[in-house]
Amino acid sequence: MKRLLPIISIIFILSCSSDEEGITKEESLNEYSYFLELDIPQFKGNVNGSYMIYQFGHNTYQMGSSSWNPKDDPKEPTRKSLFVLNQENGNNQFVISTPTYDSSSPAEVDEVFGTGIKKLGPGPDNFYIQIRSGNSTFKICEEESVYEIEVLKSKEIFVDHSGIQYMNVWFKIDKVHSANCSGGNSFNIQNALILAQFVQK
Repeated sequence: MKRLLPIISIIFILSCSSDEEGITKEESLNEYSYFLELDIPQFKGNVNGSYMIYQFGHNTYQMGSSSWNPKDDPKEPTRKSLFVLNQENGNNQFVISTPTYDSSSPAEVDEVFGTGIKKLGPGPDNFYIQIRSGNSTFKICEEESVYEIEVLKSKEIFVDHSGIQYMNVWFKIDKVHSANCSGGNSFNIQNALILAQFVQK
């Protein structure tokens, strides 16, 4: 990540509990309906049996969004976008990045941000996530491992004074398992919901 567009940072609320239960199948429909009405960027779900909530808010989590050209050419329309939640007074972090896409092509933008099942894993054609909880880092390392992530909803939220466009994207992950790898710990993610705010172009 050599060249980033300006990062948006704000301050806001976390609620972290290891005692809460994740989303059951019976609750899922109501949970998704409620979740899709939210506008606060967040990650929540079961990670290795513990229910985590990382949520943007005052004195808890800051958020950042960036978009860059993998070839380090700002005039090239090819982009990757990144969204980060950083714990303000701790080590927790959630990161999600998009596949590489042509920001000048409505079809490619829709392929990445439009509703439906997408690929999750290493490589330029997949969404990618990384989670840090305390001193533990969880990431998908196996090159051959590709999981599913579903875009439930996407919505352009504003265009700033410089013409940069931002959009909220609501995701669901049902199940991800990644084994030990260099720089990461094995982990299982179940019943996770993500609301990320991306720089689209």
